[in-house]
Amino acid sequence: MVIASLMQDLHPRTVAARVSIPHDRARMTYPTPNSVNSLRDFEDEMGRYVQHHYKSCIVPGGSLSLSDARSMGKEMVEREYRRRKGNIVSAYRDVCDGVVSLRAIFDIIADALKEEAITRYTKDVIDRHVDRSDYEEIVACVRELIATCGPHLGAEFQTNRPERYAGAGWEDLIKAYVEALKSTAAVIRRM
Repeated sequence: MVIASLMQDLHPRTVAARVSIPHDRARMTYPTPNSVNSLRDFEDEMGRYVQHHYKSCIVPGGSLSLSDARSMGKEMVEREYRRRKGNIVSAYRDVCDGVVSLRAIFDIIADALKEEAITRYTKDVIDRHVDRSDYEEIVACVRELIATCGPHLGAEFQTNRPERYAGAGWEDLIKAYVEALKSTAAVIRRM
């Protein structure tokens, strides 16, 4: 049955084995420098880390220019720091002042890359298992996904009609599922 295979590929352990663990391994294998001497040095270190992560698990053996990698790293750290009412300069100052470690900055980047990979993986699984042109099949899959994962998706997914997510709502459902996986992983890490 389509839904059984879909749910097997979306099971948190399957997602961990296929996506999360390789990203975590990439993070753990990168040696973190003790300090940075300038904002440019900080940005270069982020770029070198992104290159390592990219080559380790996004495109194994592939390459990414330092310029592109630096831009990607800055964008991810900037996005996280905006939530904290800061920017890349405040991230740099936090590292220099010892408020956060360079390792914590690399963790921000690793988490962002992992989240992007989980989102891509989830979309791919759904696209492989569900005929997006068959409305009834989509509704049945959405119904099963909400029934199986509902408590972790948030209250709005438990009460809304599954038909709502059969069209453009797929994106909302995927985002909620990825957030649920992140929450589950955070709980497991605290244990």
